[in-house]
Amino acid sequence: MRKITLPLFLLFGACVSSASFAATQTDTAPERLESFECAGLVNSYDADTRSFVLSCQAEHVPDFQTKTVMIDDDTQITGIQESNLDGATVEVEGVVSGGKNLAKEIELSDD
Repeated sequence: MRKITLPLFLLFGACVSSASFAATQTDTAPERLESFECAGLVNSYDADTRSFVLSCQAEHVPDFQTKTVMIDDDTQITGIQESNLDGATVEVEGVVSGGKNLAKEIELSDD
């Protein structure tokens, strides 16, 4: 059996260390979030997925549009219970994350 000489051993250790360091580095740049605001009628509320379709007119947009909106534990809901959203007119503020509309605030509309 051959003995590993000290310089060869140090070279091998340096290669292993740099390879493991490179493998653990990740791109930690935060995702840039786009915000949205929309007021309109809630359709098709689904309690299982905590989502609904919102028919609304966005600010500075003349046409009505529909958005599927997701709710999470951080969503603030004011003036209405989540279970009563279907058919309600609401104002929603949120962000687009990973291609999904995530509500940050939902408020029962006064109209």
